[in-house]
Amino acid sequence: MMTNLVILGNDKIGGSAYEKLLLFQNLDIVIDRSANLNRILTLIKKKRIRLGLVFKMCWSEFVRKGCKPPRNIKSIRSNADLQQQINQAAYAKIYLFRAGLIVSNSLIRTGVQIMNIHAAKVPEYGGIGSIDRALNDQSFNQFASLHIVTSKIDEGQVLDREAYILDPQKSYFKNEEIAYAAAISLLFRTIEKSFLKP
Repeated sequence: MMTNLVILGNDKIGGSAYEKLLLFQNLDIVIDRSANLNRILTLIKKKRIRLGLVFKMCWSEFVRKGCKPPRNIKSIRSNADLQQQINQAAYAKIYLFRAGLIVSNSLIRTGVQIMNIHAAKVPEYGGIGSIDRALNDQSFNQFASLHIVTSKIDEGQVLDREAYILDPQKSYFKNEEIAYAAAISLLFRTIEKSFLKP
């Protein structure tokens, strides 16, 4: 029987999603541990993310309740690791959630449907720092997006979405909580549709 794979980010938001996904049978979960300090410094150097936003995101992770996914869960750090995981099982679908790994074109061409859940509108607010950009643009009516993974980051066809409203009167952390509550709800609904069919 074919199963599905979920790749979660290695942070407290990923940990919250992990706890909810434990309800489902026949689901493989791995943790994306590809992020590191060098990668963040490179993004800052290329001006893809501001240092001030990095501090806001780190502070949000620090004050957020909950835990990261358990350390004993299988992890991936590269496309080679993901390819090896795919080789070990006949996956029907692969879902990314909070995963920083940029999926290679060779993996996209394997024929396995790879989807991502992004916590803001795509393609308008794709990539890192999307919630902060939406707040700065006063684009408060947002939605978490389930979309097909393509060679361009957060630009694939949107398959489903979960609406939410950002609040400019609240802190960045509170708005991140609003956005990711919607994203986790979308992830749960997506997996539920896949596995709870009669």
